[in-house]
Amino acid sequence: PTLISTDLPIESSVPSPGQFNHLISVVPLGEEWLWLDSTLEVAPAGFLPRYLRGKQALVMLPNDSRLVETPKTSPIPDERRASLLGKIDMKGLLRAKLRYENQGDYEIGWRQLFRRNNPELLKLQLRMDRPYTFWSATAELPTTSDPLDPTGPFVVEYELTQERFVNPLKQSNRLHIPRLTVKAPWTLPEKEDTKAEAAAKEDIDLGGPLELEDQVELETPQEFEVQLPASVREERDFVAYEATHKRHGEKLITHRRLVVRWDKLPAARRNELELFAKIVENDWNEPIVLERLGQIDYRALAETMSADELNQAGYDALEKDQVPLARELLDKATQKDPQHKLAWNNLGRALLALNQLDEAQAALEKQIQINPRDKYAYNNLGRVWLRRGRYEQAVRAFEKQIEITPTDDWAHANLAEAYTHLGRWKEAEAAYERAIAVSPEDPFLYMGRGRAELQQGRKTEAQVSFERAVELSGSAEIYNNIAYALAESGHELDLAQRYAESAVARVEAEFRLLNSLRGWSRNLGLQVSLATYLDTLGWVLFKQGNLRQAESHLKASLELLPAPEIAEHLAQLYARQGQPEEGLRYYALALRLSESAFVWQGRGIDLPKELEKYVEEKYSPPAGLGPRLNQLLHEWDNWENLEPETGAFTWP
Repeated sequence: PTLISTDLPIESSVPSPGQFNHLISVVPLGEEWLWLDSTLEVAPAGFLPRYLRGKQALVMLPNDSRLVETPKTSPIPDERRASLLGKIDMKGLLRAKLRYENQGDYEIGWRQLFRRNNPELLKLQLRMDRPYTFWSATAELPTTSDPLDPTGPFVVEYELTQERFVNPLKQSNRLHIPRLTVKAPWTLPEKEDTKAEAAAKEDIDLGGPLELEDQVELETPQEFEVQLPASVREERDFVAYEATHKRHGEKLITHRRLVVRWDKLPAARRNELELFAKIVENDWNEPIVLERLGQIDYRALAETMSADELNQAGYDALEKDQVPLARELLDKATQKDPQHKLAWNNLGRALLALNQLDEAQAALEKQIQINPRDKYAYNNLGRVWLRRGRYEQAVRAFEKQIEITPTDDWAHANLAEAYTHLGRWKEAEAAYERAIAVSPEDPFLYMGRGRAELQQGRKTEAQVSFERAVELSGSAEIYNNIAYALAESGHELDLAQRYAESAVARVEAEFRLLNSLRGWSRNLGLQVSLATYLDTLGWVLFKQGNLRQAESHLKASLELLPAPEIAEHLAQLYARQGQPEEGLRYYALALRLSESAFVWQGRGIDLPKELEKYVEEKYSPPAGLGPRLNQLLHEWDNWENLEPETGAFTWP
C-alpha cells in the first residue's frame, strides 16, 4: 500500500498522515517497481494518471516505509488518434464515420464511462467531446473495444449525420475542417488578463509528452470546386506541428499531427510558444472554400428547404426575372407554412408577373388577411387592379398602402398612374408631386408629371418635366413613356415617333444578343418591354394617320402581351379604317382582358369615339348591342398568347 496526495505537495519535515488523501499500490519487481492505481478500475498495469506523477508517496513495505517519488512519465504513452470518413451530398447532408483511438490519460475516462454502460450519459459525453462543427449532428450510439481489456488503445467508433453541413442554397461555402483531437493542451493568458503578468514569470505547463493526430477524408460533390488552405509544418525542440491539405479525386484529405515533447517550458521561452501557437491557430482558422460550378437547382432541393428558405429563394428568383421558378418555390413556401409572414405577398408578385390575375389577387388578399398592415401587399394588390383595368379599386389600394407606409415610393407612383388611367389629370399631377417629394431622383415621376401637365394644356411645364426625366435617365423606357404622352396629347408627333423608334431599337438590340425569342419565357421583362414599346410606336403612327404601319405594330404588340390597352388601340384603329365589326371584336377583347365584361342590360358603355356612331345606327335601341358583345366575348374564350413554334418572332 502507498499513500499519496492528489493535489498538495508533501511536506517531509512535518510528518502527518493528514497530508495524504489517496491510496495506491506498488509491486516490487526486482529492482523495478510496478505502480498501480486500483481505484481507476480499468487502467493498464503501471499506469498512473498525470496528477499522480512526479509526486512524493509514502510506500509502506513489510519491513520499511519511506517517501518515494512516483515516475514522472508513464509507460503508457498519452496518445489520441482520430479519423473521419464522410461524404457530403448535393443537399449539403454529411454522413460520416468517426473513429477514436485513446491511450494513456485519454483512455481512462472513456473506459470508465463505457464500463458504466449508461446510454444517456454516453450521448452527453459524445456530444461534449465532438468538434463544435458537429454540435447539431445526429449521432448513433457508438461501438467500442472491450473497456476491461487494457492491453491496447481504447477504440470508439460511431456514425453521425448532419444536415446543412454545407449550405446547398449558397453559391460559395466557407467551412472549417473539423478538429477531432488536435487541440492545444497549454493555456496562454490573454494580455488583458490581470494575472498575465504574474503567470509570465512561471514555467508553462505544456501537458506533454503527448501526441494528437487527426485524419479527415471528406467526399464532396463533383459540382463543387474546392479551394484548400496551404499545408503547414512547424517544429521546435519542445513541440512540433504538421498539417497537410490535399485533393484526391473527389476527396478532400486533411492530416494534422501535434507532438508535445516536454511537460514544462521555461517562462523565458514563452514568446517562442506564443509564436508557435499563432501559426497553429492560423491553420485551424483557415477555411476551405466549396465553390459551386453551376447554378443552384432549387427544384431538386425544395423538399429539404424550410418555408423561410423557399420564400427567400423565390424572392431572389423574382429579382433575377426567373418568374416561373419563383412561382414554384413560393407555392411550396405557402404550403409548408400557410401563415408565412411574407411568402403570400411574393407569390402574388410572381403570379402578377405571369399575368395570372385571379391567383395573384387571392394570394395578396391572403397576405392582407395574415397581416392587415403589411408593408407591401396593398401596393401589389393595387397593381393587380391596374392590370385588370379596375382603376378605382387600384386607387383605394394604393391609398391604403400610403396610409400604412406614408413614405412608400412605389405606392405614391402607382397611385399617380391609377389617376392617369382614369384621366383625372389634376389629381394625377398632385400624386406625382407627392411621389417626387419621396423620390426626387426618379425620372419616371417627372415623365408622369409632364404627361399630366400636357393633358391639362400646360406645354411649357410639361417640356420642363420631360427634360428633367431625360436628364436623370436616357433609358428606353423613359423615351417610350414620353413618346406615349406626346401621342396621347397629339403634340410633337414627329418627336414622339423618334423617341418610340429609339425605344424599340434598344430592346431589339437586346434580343439580338439572344439570337431569337426561343427563350422568351426566361426573359419576361424583356418581352413586356418590347410589347409596350411596339404598342407606343403603333399608337404614335395611328395618331399620325399611318394606319397600315400602326396595325402591324399593334398586332405584334398584342401577340406578345395580352393587355386591354393594346386591344383597345386596335379597336380604334379598325374603326378608323372603316372596319367597325372588327373594331367591336377587339373592343370585346379589351373588355375581356380588363375583366370589365358584363351581360348587356341597356346600361351605358364607354365606347371609343370611332365606334359610337356605328353602334347608334347598327344597334338601336342600345340593348341590342348586348347579345353581340356577349357573342364577341365568347369568341375569345380560347384565345392564347403567341408562342412561336419556330422559336422566332419578328416585328415591323
